[in-house]
Amino acid sequence: MKKDGIATDQLVSTWVEGLLKSPNQLLSLPLSSHFKDPWGVNITSKFLAKETSITVNEADRRKHLTVPLIEKMAEMKVVVKGASSRENITRQRILYWYSNLSFSDKKNLPRLTKSINNVCFKSIGHEQDYWNVLATQYELVAKTIDEIHEDLCRLGIISAGFNKVESRKRPIRDEASAILEWVSKTVRDTEALWEVPTSKSDSALGFGVSVQYIQRAVGISYCTAQKYRFLTNPVIEKMIKEEILVIPDGSYEAAGIESRRKLLNWYRQLSEKEKHTLPIFGNKISIGKMSSEQLPITKASLRFNVVRSAWDFIHKDLEKLGIIDPDYKSVAERTSEANVNRKNYSESQIERFHRLAARELNAADDFFFPSKLEPFIQVEQLFACTSKTVSSESGKSNYRIASNSFIYFLSELYGNSPLKIVTVFDEHLLSRYRKYLEKKIISKEISSHHANTALSSVRKTLGRLTQVRDLEYNFFDINGFAVSRETDVKKPFTMNERIQVLDAIEKGLC
Repeated sequence: MKKDGIATDQLVSTWVEGLLKSPNQLLSLPLSSHFKDPWGVNITSKFLAKETSITVNEADRRKHLTVPLIEKMAEMKVVVKGASSRENITRQRILYWYSNLSFSDKKNLPRLTKSINNVCFKSIGHEQDYWNVLATQYELVAKTIDEIHEDLCRLGIISAGFNKVESRKRPIRDEASAILEWVSKTVRDTEALWEVPTSKSDSALGFGVSVQYIQRAVGISYCTAQKYRFLTNPVIEKMIKEEILVIPDGSYEAAGIESRRKLLNWYRQLSEKEKHTLPIFGNKISIGKMSSEQLPITKASLRFNVVRSAWDFIHKDLEKLGIIDPDYKSVAERTSEANVNRKNYSESQIERFHRLAARELNAADDFFFPSKLEPFIQVEQLFACTSKTVSSESGKSNYRIASNSFIYFLSELYGNSPLKIVTVFDEHLLSRYRKYLEKKIISKEISSHHANTALSSVRKTLGRLTQVRDLEYNFFDINGFAVSRETDVKKPFTMNERIQVLDAIEKGLC
């Protein structure tokens, strides 16, 4: 079930507060890389989603709410600021494993044949053997292994003669080996390849694995990662082979290649349920309604051909899932089609009103797009739609006549440029139209009865506009004219004086 943002925030915050009251549970929390945090790690989104009954997408957007857990882990010295994500994740795993051992378990840990006071991690299991390998590459992992031996020594299980891990900082000649080891492991893991960010480089392709990512993944300095960046080229080659990265024909930019990867990686991780909750507007995912934490690209990214192709691929998939309509036509497409159809025959105003009224008008997107050929089509469409509320032909005729009058009134105000209701109509519009009719009555161009009929039709039409979603339109209502007299403006003013008074009132409404 989809929850609102505030309720979801509260769920996560409550869960975090509960864990902070039981810090011993923090060692068991699954961590993953999160480069935005100073410790390079955070709670995995899948675990957070499972524990709080929210979606993974919702969990991704609330990593900032779980930072207090990482801060508490740092206070407990489980993770260390400035260390690589691999170091902190490994240290937590080692400490969690060791905390679950009883005194008897610790006493029975296997020892090295050549160094009886050192634990033989290889004999314990595959994961523990890998810790020993990492200890020769990462200082924090080496320190954690030493801490375990120091604790065993305090317990009297081993003597103080144990050997500490040597060469915690690898010599420069070993940095290349560490990178090659990471490359060898990564090219065999497709899921890991999707997570590898790229950036601009001097290589033949113009891009390579992000230097900062190499630095954090391998646990080396930025300068060293930059120096040996070329060793990660097999990762790029494998990503191209797996079509994680696509090299377009002709010229391209590294930013476009990376934006495509981030976009597709984001989409491939969405569940079908999460895809159904994506904000859709105009039959497209609404980028404007999603934060940078929800969507990894911006609207500007769509300027790249490779990103637009990926964007189209995503929407084709949404069509297959029935989330968007494959037969949907944009406003521009509908307008163009309508223009073509109208050229095929000459229609009367009655036929035109029938055609415009046939289209449902429930949301702002249902309006036709005005053009130079049909600048007031939205106004006509609104009157035509309102005319469906009456059944008599005389009643429908009143709406057609009022539509013509109202359009003439609007053309005097705004000219004959394409008019969009959403940008032009305001709450004083009916009052202005009444003043327009009153001038017509004073100059004896129309009768007060005719003016009342037109004003009533316009009032009902604007009332129909208030029902259109997304517009939030409203207007000030006004009274009609007294039919017993040609005008409800009191004498003894002359005609010119009355027109001047009306002009002054109208200016006051603007």
